[in-house]
Amino acid sequence: MGLSRLTQLFHSLVHFIMDPRHLNESHMLVFSKDVYRGTASSVDNILREINSFLQYGLGHIIVRGVEYCKCRKTKSRPWEHEFLIVTVKESTSRGRTAYLMVDRLVDDTKEYPDGQDGLLADLAQHRDESDAEAADTSSTDESDVEADPTVEPATTSSPSKLTAWHSPSRLQRSGAKVKRITKGNAPYALDRLMIFPDRKGIKRELGKTKFEILMTMDLTRSDNSSPVALEHLTHILQTTSRNTPHYHYIFAQCYWFAYTIWKILEMEMHPHIDVHTRRPRHCVCSAYPKAAVLGRGASVDTARTPETVKMQWDAERTRRDEEWAALALASQSDRHRAEEADRRAEEDHRRAEEDRRRAEEAHHRGEEAHRRAEEAHHRGEEAHRRAEEAHHRGEEDRRRAEEAEAQVRELQAKLEASERHVGSASAV
Repeated sequence: MGLSRLTQLFHSLVHFIMDPRHLNESHMLVFSKDVYRGTASSVDNILREINSFLQYGLGHIIVRGVEYCKCRKTKSRPWEHEFLIVTVKESTSRGRTAYLMVDRLVDDTKEYPDGQDGLLADLAQHRDESDAEAADTSSTDESDVEADPTVEPATTSSPSKLTAWHSPSRLQRSGAKVKRITKGNAPYALDRLMIFPDRKGIKRELGKTKFEILMTMDLTRSDNSSPVALEHLTHILQTTSRNTPHYHYIFAQCYWFAYTIWKILEMEMHPHIDVHTRRPRHCVCSAYPKAAVLGRGASVDTARTPETVKMQWDAERTRRDEEWAALALASQSDRHRAEEADRRAEEDHRRAEEDRRRAEEAHHRGEEAHRRAEEAHHRGEEAHRRAEEAHHRGEEDRRRAEEAEAQVRELQAKLEASERHVGSASAV
């Protein structure tokens, strides 16, 4: 049965669909620190665009455990919503872990055709018919199930054997009930797949809604040596959604969705299962005073039993595996081409850097030659200046020498004149 708050969150799903181009490749969507809200199909579509997942995550993100959860009944929420918590872990050296929440919601903007009273009446009719059918088949039933139809054979810690859900007469009556009880146009179901980095995120998502774990499935303790990878799980979810895309309050609600996926994994893997309740409470709706079993057993017709859905999944597995393999190969080819392009770009960059370095060296050598030429020119000018100074000093020395000679001649002339004057005076 739907949780109103969760349904409102899902109505905003379109706002949470991520563009693969904006994702951190190393997170592969699954191991992001942010909560992802979407569907199995949206997760598939995103993973197909993430090269790191195709190269390193495909086949290596393994389902390790599943918990079958049931929300507690309250006055405001009489419908005990059921969902699965799936633990996935990398089988590679990084060993990262993520937690997936899987459930089916109903568009709660669309009411049951006859309202709540009509739904309760149909539940009562369904329960009464289930009681009558149980009485009809009690003489041929090989199990030791008690008269209480809320009880099915308890699952032990070892892999359980599958039991037949219906006799032909019960199948016919079940099909008739679908037509009789399902009134109007059934709304499409909102089948969610949410991814959390830790378990605390699931509790935050549920808010004040309390839940208990009814059963746990340990796929690390399994008879099947081939693990269920993330891409296999999303395929199971998609197959289950496609089997019955509409939400039926009695025949294909959250109980049916969670239980069908659980049983497919159980049939495929034969894992170790622990049941945490005295009596099986999964798929038991206690909203009506007399509890009814919904989504499993006699309430499910042959077209939507876990066996049928598993057959549909099995029929598509080879094709899907081939699609994933082709995507991985294309991604590898793209990676090689990208690496080759990066190598060539790096080589071109290296050559350009080498050319730039050589040009800079040539420029430096030119500048050095120019500097040396300027220094030589400066030295020449300095030599010329010194030569001119020497020339000027020589000219000055010559001038002074000439002046000195002139003074000497002048003094000699004066001396001679003086001597002549003295000689003339003596003669007189």
